[in-house]
Amino acid sequence: MILQGTSYVAGTIPFKYLGVPLHSSRLTKDMFSVLIEKIRGKIKHWSTNLLSYVGKVQLLNSVIFGLESFWCASFLLPKGIIDDIDKLCRGFLWGYSAGGRRMVFLGWKKVCRTTAEGGFGIREVLDWNKALLLRMLWRIHHDTTSVWCSWCRHYVLQQFTVWTVTGMASMSSTWKAMLLVRDVFFGLVGGVN
Repeated sequence: MILQGTSYVAGTIPFKYLGVPLHSSRLTKDMFSVLIEKIRGKIKHWSTNLLSYVGKVQLLNSVIFGLESFWCASFLLPKGIIDDIDKLCRGFLWGYSAGGRRMVFLGWKKVCRTTAEGGFGIREVLDWNKALLLRMLWRIHHDTTSVWCSWCRHYVLQQFTVWTVTGMASMSSTWKAMLLVRDVFFGLVGGVN
């Protein structure tokens, strides 16, 4: 009745919401191809311009970082996808294409350091991904105005908190990833008091 009254079309899983794939099971590397293609398209477009290293770093830090952040806030990106993103960004920064190579002045780990540490200030995708997933847990724990956070506390966490819940078989792959990141964080800081 709702479909007839509103002229909406019933969808099926998997589908995309705001350009991000939603699926009932763990996302495969192929499902992240949209992100890789968006980054590749931006870099290909910019490669035709004569840009300085500073200009390239600025584009990586603003445009590519924005694309990554949108996805990193929703999923723990697979290692292969992070490697592909790093490879595209490295290639763009140092000016080499798929066929040729150019001189690399700094290793990628050093490029991803802050400028005070001698790097270019480009954020590492994996570290940023983990930070955004921790931020999501923090928001679920503290945000009392969000309907989604309230739903997560009531239906997913039930009697637990984001700091005490353990992975359950019924949890989505995103929840399991957030709890994995939380546990690594606890290992570094010694838990939450």
